[in-house]
Amino acid sequence: GTFTNPELRESRRARAARLRLADAVVAQRAQSWTPFPLRTAPAGESQPTLDLTGQGKQPWPEHDELVEIRAEMTEAIRRLYAKCFAGVNIDLANPVQIIDDLIELLERDPGRFPEIALGIPQHTGYLPDQVFTTTALCLVTAARRGWSSRDVKLAGLSGLFADLGMLTVPDDALTAQRTLTDIELNYVWRHTTASVVLTESIQGLPEVVRRAVYQHHERGGAAGYPNRTDTHEISDLAHVVAACDALAAATAPRAYKPGKMPFHALRELIDLASQGLYDKAS
Repeated sequence: GTFTNPELRESRRARAARLRLADAVVAQRAQSWTPFPLRTAPAGESQPTLDLTGQGKQPWPEHDELVEIRAEMTEAIRRLYAKCFAGVNIDLANPVQIIDDLIELLERDPGRFPEIALGIPQHTGYLPDQVFTTTALCLVTAARRGWSSRDVKLAGLSGLFADLGMLTVPDDALTAQRTLTDIELNYVWRHTTASVVLTESIQGLPEVVRRAVYQHHERGGAAGYPNRTDTHEISDLAHVVAACDALAAATAPRAYKPGKMPFHALRELIDLASQGLYDKAS
């Protein structure tokens, strides 16, 4: 109700206090991120990769079954986000199960896996749908980069929680067909901070995931937010999430516009990467 009912919106003073608290939480978390390397190395002999041969796996699901699988996983994401927003303690095994189920599909048929991300119609303006797309794209992108199975899972978890903080953005700001006010823009720009804070209830979530969540809207040339971090200070995990989140957002339908065709959205993303805004490897 706080973010959908104008009569129940928090006062500016209360909101300012909440944002200061969120900044303090993230600043404290960020101190633990420094020791972790920003770059993710390709898997070595001691680090197994996913089996992308597709041999000996179950056949790829028919379209109707694929639609049902996506709907079930999207509902699982909706429930997960609701628990995070309510501050309910969550065992890491809960979100990892979503990632493992997607990886099982990826290993069945890597060539057809993007179908479940981009080939099924989405609900208009439905956040869990977009989160599902981002997560699936993060997994296949990390796997194609030759990352270890562990790092592929970290990429999936980073994509899964990147937009958790969007739950704090007012609905009318998300659906507005106008220029957003400064306050509304501030909500959007600070959603990465909110995402980190809302993951506090997830027991055992790796800190490299929280760092990627926080950085996934940073861009090359210090053009992003929240800290205008330059490319060499952005983690590889965040680079992957940035590209996949952008592609997912571009193809997602909105109340004020249809989603772009994946081919056109990908071409635009490649153009932006050539300008240095996104990591070309992602």
